[in-house]
Amino acid sequence: MFCKKINSLLVAALVALTFSSCYHSADRENSDIAGIVPQVDDGAPYSAMEARYTSWPAPDTMLIYIDGSQYKVSSKGDVYAPDGEKCFSIGNEGVIETLYFTQKGSSLFLFYTDTTDEGSASFAKRIDISSGKALWASDVTGIAVGKPVIRGQFAYIGSFGFVGKLKLKNGEYDWKYSNLNNSGRFEKFQEIVFISGREVSFLAPHPFSIDCDTVVINDLTGEIIRMN
Repeated sequence: MFCKKINSLLVAALVALTFSSCYHSADRENSDIAGIVPQVDDGAPYSAMEARYTSWPAPDTMLIYIDGSQYKVSSKGDVYAPDGEKCFSIGNEGVIETLYFTQKGSSLFLFYTDTTDEGSASFAKRIDISSGKALWASDVTGIAVGKPVIRGQFAYIGSFGFVGKLKLKNGEYDWKYSNLNNSGRFEKFQEIVFISGREVSFLAPHPFSIDCDTVVINDLTGEIIRMN
């Protein structure tokens, strides 16, 4: 069994939300998520939360939140409920260096960098909270994943020389670009900004100036509009 069951008040709130909220057009396409918790149709993007480090009960423990309660994640990827019960394992091979998360209904979405003796790699994963099982896992090309931005049923992700738009339903990419880094430029994308309804900008610190390296992409076609 996973952890403690959602209390009756939360269940009632979710049922009420199901009948009172509107869907994004993307939610209708990804109906397995939309049927759990419909999203308010305001189109507002938001950043995934960053797991914070704590030294208790062990060094390099991280804190995340599931159903509003604080859970602990060991550096080896084991997830523990507030009562100390182990819920599931993220399934990483080494030590989790960076971890971002967001919850949609009964699904937990994780974006993390996994470091082993052979090097670092980044991944995205969807976990079913009730069973603790991974529903899908996808590579995020790059050694250091940045904070993803969630918009509708998609996650926009930047890492070392990589940008992509990931479908939360199945972990497939709508579009992606890798190997963007060039002579120290376009490396770790740390900020994602929506310029308009159709354009998304990925920003990375420039190595030799206060300006940012920028990649602007047509969100609908996936075409790179400009790089500067």
